[in-house]
Amino acid sequence: MKLRLLVIIVVVFSFYSNLRAQEGTRTANDSVIGKVMIIPFEPIMYMSHVDKKVNEQTGWNFTTIRSYFRRHLDMQLKLSLMQYTKAISFYIDSARMAYDLDYIYKSRTLKYEPLVNAEATQKGNKVKKEEAITDGQLTVAMNDEPRFMNVNITNTSLLSDFHRKYRVDYFIFINELDIVTDMASYDFATDTYKRKVLIHYT
Repeated sequence: MKLRLLVIIVVVFSFYSNLRAQEGTRTANDSVIGKVMIIPFEPIMYMSHVDKKVNEQTGWNFTTIRSYFRRHLDMQLKLSLMQYTKAISFYIDSARMAYDLDYIYKSRTLKYEPLVNAEATQKGNKVKKEEAITDGQLTVAMNDEPRFMNVNITNTSLLSDFHRKYRVDYFIFINELDIVTDMASYDFATDTYKRKVLIHYT
């Protein structure tokens, strides 16, 4: 089918977001604490290996493809969250909310950080970097630990401002979307690869 690749990825988004919503928003009595605001990733934070294939199937250019995935990821998250609570999307009223979205992007920075497991985090363990002096030069060992793109709020009034304006209690920052090809999985007979969809969020 012409849009088979897009449908598969949207289904992945739906499954992933539904799983995360169930894990992160329900309380013991299956109720919800408060309203959620979904903040889509900045367009520059889209990393994809599938754009050429999508273009061949749809004729869409890069900007259209990126906008499609950005909008539909936001939509699937909202649909999943709304099973449990009210959720706000920046795609509801683009004219009014575009200004606020730009304000958010200017009020935060992004940084890759180690993906530390929950047990290590609870114990207060920190990832150690091995450094040494060799022949008078500082050397740092290669670190292949999994990392994710995290957000740092630089404007201390951002969350309180949006809490008052939109009556929201929780903020989900989608920081980056990666659609990666597993080159080792190539099937010559069918000319296909396995894909991995990675969503970095805070």
